[in-house]
Amino acid sequence: MILIGQQERVMVVGPTEAHHCLRCQTETEFAPQLRYKMARIDLLFGLTYHRRYETRSGRCRPWSAQIPPAP
Repeated sequence: MILIGQQERVMVVGPTEAHHCLRCQTETEFAPQLRYKMARIDLLFGLTYHRRYETRSGRCRPWSAQIPPAP
């Protein structure tokens, strides 16, 4: 039996920082996040693709800006 699947995950990768939010026009805490997609085959083999670093507001939660990937 071969199992094939994919999913998307988001994880916080650092401490929050205060920045001006363009949506709510206030100083808001933003958390850096890593959003990525995974593909699995037969629960043994997997790969990660479409990785993207972003910041997300803690108050109004817009996807505000993408930050460059870490080296």
